[in-house]
Amino acid sequence: MTTRQASSEPGTGLTRNDRRRQRTREAILAAADQVFRRVGVDAATVNDVTEEADVAYGSFYNHFKTMDDVVAALAAETLQRVADRTGEIIQKADRVELLPCVGARFVVRMLSQDPAIRWLLNRPYILVDAFHEVARPFMVNAESQAVQDGRLRPVGGHECWLQTFPWLLISELNALLSDGDVAAHEERFARISLRFLGVDDTLAPTIIEESKSLVNAQTQSGRVAKAHRSEPKAITG
Repeated sequence: MTTRQASSEPGTGLTRNDRRRQRTREAILAAADQVFRRVGVDAATVNDVTEEADVAYGSFYNHFKTMDDVVAALAAETLQRVADRTGEIIQKADRVELLPCVGARFVVRMLSQDPAIRWLLNRPYILVDAFHEVARPFMVNAESQAVQDGRLRPVGGHECWLQTFPWLLISELNALLSDGDVAAHEERFARISLRFLGVDDTLAPTIIEESKSLVNAQTQSGRVAKAHRSEPKAITG
């Protein structure tokens, strides 16, 4: 008698067990993010995370070898959100020169508030690896045609820019953690990015101001949508 295979989800090929494992992994990551924000990465334990996630202690090790792996996974998720939000704005604006400025603003705002990213600033090679895995493909896809067309003229070539960007980012985030001036570091990182990409200095003020308006508008709409989703429904009758 043969064992019947678990049915797979149409379009994904995932079995019921696969979906269960995926949900458990997501629960662990969400719990870890909450724990990290509450007590910090260094003080967090596996038990803290599994208690928060309401999963068995051993479930953690079915998905991650160490807490460092959890931190790296959370950092990758944050970088992906940065890429997604930047992509949404660039697609609507249809102006590739905005990419470094919009990206700089999201990067500084989101990454400086993320406990996993802050912890990884002391482990820069892990952060750079996560960047190359997640953000580099987005940058290549978004910038390559503009580089070929001459709209972007990165100093040293496109590959040099892709290799240098995460290290510039780490430097800027470390400086931000020292003085806490988010707005100043957004502006500086945007200007550095434009200069490195060979965008005409005379265009920089307009591009930087436009990027600020676009990012602020999307950030505000995101807050409104989140508030609406969490707003309790009135009880009638």
